Amino acid sequence: MKKISFVMLFLLFIALFGCEMGGTNNPGGPEVNKGDYFYRIDVVEPAKQYEKVELALYEKELKIAAGGNPYDYNYMKVIAEITAPSGDKLLMPAFWYQDYQITLNTNANVSPSGVSGVASTDQSEPQGLEVVTPIGDPHYRLRFTPTEAGVHSVVFKIYKNNVLEATEHEMTVNVAASTENYKGVLEVDPTTNRNFRFSRTGETFVTVGQNTCWSTSSTRKTTDYDVWFDLMNQNAMNTTRIWMGPWAFGLHCGTSYNDFSSRYAAAARLDLLMEYAEKYDIYLMLCLINHGQFSTTVNPTWDSNPYNVANGGILEKPQQFFSSEEAKKAYKSELMYIIARYGYCSKILCWELFNEVDWCDGASLYAMWFKTWHNEMGQFLKDNDPYHHMVSTSYRGTDGNANALDVIDFVSPHDYSYSNKNMITNIQSTQKTLFDKYSKPVFFGEIGLNGENGQNNYNQDSQGITLHQAQWSGMMSGGAGGAMNWWWDSYVHPHKLYYQFKGAGIFAKNMNLSGSDYALLAGNASSSNSNVNVMGYYFNNRAYGYLYDKSWTYYNTNLVDKTGFVSMPMNNGTYEIRFYDTSTGLFIEGSTITKTASGNVLTFDFPSFRYDVAFIVEAK
Repeated sequence: MKKISFVMLFLLFIALFGCEMGGTNNPGGPEVNKGDYFYRIDVVEPAKQYEKVELALYEKELKIAAGGNPYDYNYMKVIAEITAPSGDKLLMPAFWYQDYQITLNTNANVSPSGVSGVASTDQSEPQGLEVVTPIGDPHYRLRFTPTEAGVHSVVFKIYKNNVLEATEHEMTVNVAASTENYKGVLEVDPTTNRNFRFSRTGETFVTVGQNTCWSTSSTRKTTDYDVWFDLMNQNAMNTTRIWMGPWAFGLHCGTSYNDFSSRYAAAARLDLLMEYAEKYDIYLMLCLINHGQFSTTVNPTWDSNPYNVANGGILEKPQQFFSSEEAKKAYKSELMYIIARYGYCSKILCWELFNEVDWCDGASLYAMWFKTWHNEMGQFLKDNDPYHHMVSTSYRGTDGNANALDVIDFVSPHDYSYSNKNMITNIQSTQKTLFDKYSKPVFFGEIGLNGENGQNNYNQDSQGITLHQAQWSGMMSGGAGGAMNWWWDSYVHPHKLYYQFKGAGIFAKNMNLSGSDYALLAGNASSSNSNVNVMGYYFNNRAYGYLYDKSWTYYNTNLVDKTGFVSMPMNNGTYEIRFYDTSTGLFIEGSTITKTASGNVLTFDFPSFRYDVAFIVEAK
């Protein structure tokens, strides 16, 4: 009897304390030294090189949230020091997290309404009711993307009230090798200061895309992105823009400006959007704040903003967001949360600090507040984002004073004045003006014929000619890529105009725009046909060109076919010349020319075309 009692007591001891001793739920998982705060750390999915690695940190007792606001990094901050096999170190903040499940009930008898836009009711697409259900107790999570295979060591430093309180859980995570062609994150190409490139490979990235700033269906919600991104991918589009607005993914848009627990579903949906971006190879301009949150006149939501003292906040007026030290401290904490939760994702093209910030109250009177705020928040992102994503902002027009700041990596103009204008030549002119002023890449974040609605844009341009022109002009006249249209839900999607992006997207993949010998064809090349203009780029051994009828607009399409030849700078040598259909991106015809004459001008014929045609010249 005594022996049996001892065994029973031993088993009871294991049942009560086994989890704490074991350190992990995962067979073959990480080795963990237990600490005072977290008794167990789980690797959520098997760790793999170049993919998101996620760790779940579980408390011994649920006391962190009981003692303060765990979303506030000024109260509690958990920083992981991750050491790769090579010895390289990465500092990544953890974030407070409510686990969840997202489901789409396709049997729900619901009819979608538009959320600040037009909802799709197309029955050929997935329809239903999306539901986010919380699972378990909130806890800390850590996300990072390892670029090396092998054993990584992780140490957690825990700060309370900004004072280091503990260093614990020296653990290891074994990262499996991957054969993926990982390119890195996007950055400004320093050889030109005009384009974007991948940080790891140096490969040029030319943006081709559109805004899809929020899901417009009140029912299927994030499933919108599964549909939109799929169609974008099928048509060679690679870029979009997302807003963290009150009706979308905004974190401080619930019951509190610094406690995001009421917004767990919005944060979860943004997680899912990141997964769709990975699945469909779409890069995201993540716009962190939209103007209406701090405006009382333009798309205003100040009355419901948690920063408003009327809602228990800390600001009496919207413009104080840009000057209040308490508000800036709170927002930096939110930026840290955004970095921690989403910064791992290589599909983030940039953090866009604000959408059209000059619509906010006091933007003119307190212009220096606004500029200083951009500098401070931009520098905070630079200092704390271990993956070094680019930073941008935007104004309601083509320019604003924050564009001059070093922390703003590129200029992102917005323009809705293209009704009855030649879109190709006007985009070219704007891009030249802004680059000449700032010597930074120029990437149109929003463009349209007018700012009224998608239906009016469709009434003016039912074929989407300006969508096509905005891509080609944006990416071939000195910009970082195609100019992005706004009316995704009420123009492009319902009228199935995605095809207008395909040719540009396919052609863009052929362009290597990196090099100190980069030069514009415009002003240096010419056409023998007075109706044809030339734009594009040339280097010592290659060129990428775009020919178009200079009178072609969405309201002037009754044109005739034209032929002629191009004269452009190029040294002696043998060159392969290939022409491409701008609508499909497909090869049309090619030839080989050997240049031996004196002078640096290469001349070649172009095929008959009506509207536009593209070409590539490469030395053999």
